[in-house]
Amino acid sequence: RLRKMIAIKKQYKIFLFLITVLVLSGCDDKWDDHNKILDPTLTENLLSIIKSNSDLSTFAGYLAETGYDEVLASSKTFTVWAPTNTALESLDGSIVSDDSLLKQFVDNHISNQAYLTRSANPLLTIRTLNGKNILFTKTTFEEANLIEADRLASNGVLHIVDMAIPPKKNAWEFLENSATSLQRTFLLSQDWIDRDLSQAEITG
Repeated sequence: RLRKMIAIKKQYKIFLFLITVLVLSGCDDKWDDHNKILDPTLTENLLSIIKSNSDLSTFAGYLAETGYDEVLASSKTFTVWAPTNTALESLDGSIVSDDSLLKQFVDNHISNQAYLTRSANPLLTIRTLNGKNILFTKTTFEEANLIEADRLASNGVLHIVDMAIPPKKNAWEFLENSATSLQRTFLLSQDWIDRDLSQAEITG
């Protein structure tokens, strides 16, 4: 009788083990389904999405010229406000022909982190990659209107806008470009260098 009880206990343990395995395997499948990426755009990075849109081909070309194609293909998170081809037709030719100015222009349409329109309540002041601040609302990017918003990518968010937004000058940049400004002349007169040689340590 003791042997029979031991045999029953062994069978019971085996039965529990099999039930546990079946339950866990079932949970794994459901968990995998839960985490499955159903939106195909979330497997594409920002560069891929921009390049796949024929209406953004000019902006995609500027990304390649300035090296930002590699940046937007990386795993870091960005928000891009991409002007359409039509919007870029009015861009000043002096910007397009100058590598430095073109880079500043592209910089002005990209920021670190992901910003969705729902975060603009009622607006956000966002620092772009060129260090300028832009105003972002649920429907606008500075003076531009959002044609398409909140397009998710694997590394950020894409918004499409109907106007190119060159970077705005700060106060000093404005004065620097004003040759006859009395303020500029005065500020430059305050720029000087002084050396106190008595406090200097001779090193060679």
